[in-house]
Amino acid sequence: MRVRPADATVGPALRVGSGVAIALVVGGLLGHPMLGAIAGLGAITAAFCRHQPMPLLAPRLMIYGAISVAFVFLGSFMSAANVPTAIQLLTFSVGAGVAAHLFTAFEITGPGPVVVLLSGSAAAGPSNTLADVPVVTAAAVAGAALGLVAALAPRILHPMGAARLAVARALAAVARLEQFEESRDVAARKEAVVGARGALAHAHSTIDLSHPTSQHGRALSAVLAEADAAVDEWIEAGASHRISSVTRHERELRKIRRTCDIPDYDPSDTVRIRHVESPVSLWTTAHERLISSTSIASAIRTAVAAAISSYAAVGLHLAHPMWAMFGAVAALQGLSFAHTVERGIQRAIGNLVGALLAIAFLAAGPLYWHLVIGIVVLLILAELWAPRQYAVTSMVLGAGTVLFVALGADITSDVAFDRAADTLVGVVVGIVIAALTLSPTDPIRAEGA
Repeated sequence: MRVRPADATVGPALRVGSGVAIALVVGGLLGHPMLGAIAGLGAITAAFCRHQPMPLLAPRLMIYGAISVAFVFLGSFMSAANVPTAIQLLTFSVGAGVAAHLFTAFEITGPGPVVVLLSGSAAAGPSNTLADVPVVTAAAVAGAALGLVAALAPRILHPMGAARLAVARALAAVARLEQFEESRDVAARKEAVVGARGALAHAHSTIDLSHPTSQHGRALSAVLAEADAAVDEWIEAGASHRISSVTRHERELRKIRRTCDIPDYDPSDTVRIRHVESPVSLWTTAHERLISSTSIASAIRTAVAAAISSYAAVGLHLAHPMWAMFGAVAALQGLSFAHTVERGIQRAIGNLVGALLAIAFLAAGPLYWHLVIGIVVLLILAELWAPRQYAVTSMVLGAGTVLFVALGADITSDVAFDRAADTLVGVVVGIVIAALTLSPTDPIRAEGA
């Protein structure tokens, strides 16, 4: 339940909030609030792949947008065609596995497959006939495009923004070495060096994917070269006067600037710039992961958990089996079994509290525009907290999801307990599936070996 440190969260949060706000406002003004909600969910595209350079950001967001639109089309078509609930749940379960596999293959970081599942289930609301399917799908396309523009605009205006942040973070990792100058903990010192080296390598790669030959790019590379030399000196001597000299620029580099005016670093100096291998193509690494047995097994695990949880919710006569599916899929995004259990508990608690807060808000009889404001504020808060604390994020998103539902349906106080029960079923199934499919490298299994 600890709160993790995080940086550079305000910009992405405001971009997501603005994209969703535009979609909901346009939908409300046109008299189609549910279509506005579909577009708003599509605009959450801006929440994915934070702080990545344009050559990676654009294709990854386009792939995410295509997946999101595909889920909306499926949800809309199945609802309009009156496909039996059991088949709909099976289709979404398989889709969850496929989405998880594609997210892994293309390294689409962010909220995960739960958002596309939510978009697909929400598409059922305005889809009464087959004639509604293209309209609902078009709303999803418009929303995804809106999210794409919101995410790419800063990269167009400030092409080196991602590189500046990556260098600033690398300098922060290098600065942490000073904490271990008097330490005799060899493992801790080694871990700090590995962290610094990794951050420096990532920063080099980000510059290479931005504009490495520009004056800005060469100045950033010169800063990294000095940081590399400082780390080398620290490893050899156990201390380095260069660290404080180079890391003092971290704060300046966290500011978004079109130019790089850092004293003592000459962009024309090519001697000190360490050679770094060119980044591997996105498509090359994606192909490798698409055929990876580990990724395929994880996708199957996700699909099985999604199906079992949703069918279990139906068997228990719970009102919203898709919410059970959300809980299972979200829990399985954990990096290890312990992380899965932690995420599951936090999600169950967060969703219950969030739903109760939403019911309290709805008890005041808010108008559509009040709901819009509430949703946007909650999404911004969720984006601010996402890197810091999952329980708070789940609480905020739980409330936001209920308000999204309220845009097109009457909500009663029972929804809070329905959501909690469905989520609990999904979380339990997700944890059980995770326990039955432990990776050989999972820390739990390693400890028991």
